[in-house]
Amino acid sequence: MNSKHLIDARHEFALVYLQDAAFWMSDFTSEPSKIVTILEDMSSCVPTSSFDMSSIFEVIQQNVRLPSVRSNPHVIPPPYIVRTILLYGRSHCIPTFSTTKAQLELTSSPYFFMDAYYLHQVPSDENKCEAIFDVLCSLDRTGLSYVNEVSRNPTKLYDCMAQFLPHPLQRPIQRHACYDIEDQATPLTSCTSGPPAVPTS
Repeated sequence: MNSKHLIDARHEFALVYLQDAAFWMSDFTSEPSKIVTILEDMSSCVPTSSFDMSSIFEVIQQNVRLPSVRSNPHVIPPPYIVRTILLYGRSHCIPTFSTTKAQLELTSSPYFFMDAYYLHQVPSDENKCEAIFDVLCSLDRTGLSYVNEVSRNPTKLYDCMAQFLPHPLQRPIQRHACYDIEDQATPLTSCTSGPPAVPTS
């Protein structure tokens, strides 16, 4: 949030809390410190056996107004866009999901984007990391979302989070994105071919 705020102080942030369903916690603010304060005051999450992913779209639709589409979005930029970054940190709870009217209305707008960042335990037979990652990937109905995952690797955690900094209307499709540093003496010959895959045990 602080990095986005440094790029443009007009960015606004809101907070949705996930338990067995999604709950709107904080209205939009252009002060990242307010969101940080709320996060610091939160108690530890209570483990849940189920999570209704559809509730995310319901709560967003109830609290967010998307700009009207009045022209070609690829020619004239909108006054603002709405991007949801889903941070999911459960390794044993596979979220349930069913297409709802709220999801269809939100995802049909060229000004709504849904990214996901999955932080999980090391995949094993004792958890459900791969199945959860597959569900998160299925949220991308337009091919424009970024879906990243990371286990116990602090460097990768920051690298993947930095990939969310670009404006969704100004970034490439994730499978075409390349984050390698080009050696001036060696032409770049390959790029990432898709979202990171959850490693197998």
